[in-house]
Amino acid sequence: MEHTIAAVATSMGMGGIGMVRLSGEKAIETAQKAFSPAKKDEPLVHRLMRYGHILDADGSVIDEVMISFMQAPNTYTKEDMAEVYTHGGRMALTRVYERVLSLGAQPAEPGEFTKRAFLNGRIDLTRAEAVQDVVSAKTRAAFEQSQKALSGGLLRKVRPLYEETLAILTIAEAAISFSEDTDEMPADLPERIRSLLGGVDALLQTRSYGKILKEGIRTLIAGKPNVGKSSLFNALMQENRALVTDIPGTTRDTIEEVIELQGIALSMVDTAGIRKTEDLVESLGVDRALDQMETADLILWVIDASRPFEEEDRNIRSLLQGKTAILVINKGDLADDAAVDRLRKAAGDLPHVVISAKHGAGLHDLTDAIFSLFSLGEISEKTDVLLTNSRHMQALEQAKAHLEQAEQDLAAGIPLDCVEVDLRLAWTRIGEIIGETVHEDVLDSIFSRFCIGK
Repeated sequence: MEHTIAAVATSMGMGGIGMVRLSGEKAIETAQKAFSPAKKDEPLVHRLMRYGHILDADGSVIDEVMISFMQAPNTYTKEDMAEVYTHGGRMALTRVYERVLSLGAQPAEPGEFTKRAFLNGRIDLTRAEAVQDVVSAKTRAAFEQSQKALSGGLLRKVRPLYEETLAILTIAEAAISFSEDTDEMPADLPERIRSLLGGVDALLQTRSYGKILKEGIRTLIAGKPNVGKSSLFNALMQENRALVTDIPGTTRDTIEEVIELQGIALSMVDTAGIRKTEDLVESLGVDRALDQMETADLILWVIDASRPFEEEDRNIRSLLQGKTAILVINKGDLADDAAVDRLRKAAGDLPHVVISAKHGAGLHDLTDAIFSLFSLGEISEKTDVLLTNSRHMQALEQAKAHLEQAEQDLAAGIPLDCVEVDLRLAWTRIGEIIGETVHEDVLDSIFSRFCIGK
C-alpha cells in the first residue's frame, strides 16, 4: 500500500456537490500541489475545511472547491487523506480527478479505501462488509441492521466465539504436547465444546430473518388468466404498472418491481395466466411463470371469487405442493360468503385472504398474512444483530459441523490429535468472518463488490 490512490467518491450524475478522495503517503502532498487556497497564509489544520480552487498544470482554474486534509492515523484508512469537494456533475469531477492522477495518484480499485481501513487495523472484516451493506440497503430495516453491524454489533457476537474456540484449541494442543506425561483428556473439554456449539447455533438461528432483511422475499403472483393478478400487482405497487384488461392472456411476460412492506422488501413478480394455450407468445409466458414458481419464496395464488373452482385451478393447486403460498380470493365484492367458502375448501389447506384488488379492499389482511407466514413481526422486535451475509452463514455452518465432529470424536474416544484437526478448522472458519484467518483471494472477492471510492 505504498502508492497513493484517488477516486471519485460520489455519483457522476448531476448534483449539488461532488467529492474526489485520496489516500496514501502522498495524499496530502498531491492534493496541495493541485490546490490554490484563497488565503495563502492559512496553515494546514487536520480536518479543517479550506476554500480555494483546483488549478490545472498551466495555472488555469478547473473548479472552485472546498478541501479537507486529514493526517494519519486518525482517518478512515489510517493513512494520510484528502477530500476535495467540487461542484456536482460529471465534468467537474472528471477534471479534478484527472488532475490528481496527473500528479502521481493512482486510480483506486473497487472498495480499496475500505480494504485499506481493514488491512491497517481500523475495522474488522464484518464492519468492512457492513459499509457496502449500508450503501446497498433497499429498505429501512435493512439499513438499520447494516448500521448495527457497522457499529461493531456482529463483531461483538463473533469475537467471543473465535476466542473461545482458540482457547479450546490451545487446551487440546497442550494436552497433545504433554501426552507422554498423562493419558487423561482435559475434564472440561467436552462441556466447553458443547457450550461453544450453543453460541454458534444461537447466531445461526438468526440467518433466516437476516436473509429476508437483506434480500427481501421474492413474491410471485400466479393464477389462471383474468382473475385479477395484474390488478393485485398494480394495487400493491400503488400505480398502473401492469396492463389490465378483461381479455384473458393480456400479460404475456413477467413484470418485476420491488415494494417495501413495513421495512421488508418484496420483489413482486406478475406472471402470465397459467393455462394451456396454442398462442406461441403466451405459451412462452406460461413457461416462464412455471419456472419462476420454482425459485419464488412466496406465491400469491389468485383466484376469482365470482367464478367456480375449475380444472385450471386444480392444476395450479397441484403445482403448489411443497411451496409457500397464500390463497388470494379476489373480487370478493362480487361473491357471497358461501361462494367464498366453497372456493377456500376446494383450494385446500392454505392460508387465505379475501380481497378486491380493484377497490383496494383486504390488502391490509394480505399484508398481515405475509407477516404471519414469515414471522416478520419477530424481526421488528429483535434489537440485536442478525446474520445477513451469506459468507458469514457458510463459515458458521462449517464451523458448527467441525465442532460437532470434534464433540462426537471425543465421546467415541478418538485420539485427541484427530479431534484437534476439527477444532483448528472450526477456529479458522470463525476467524474468516472477522478477518483474523481470511485468505487474500477472499478479500479480493469481498472488496471487488464495493463501489469505487468507498
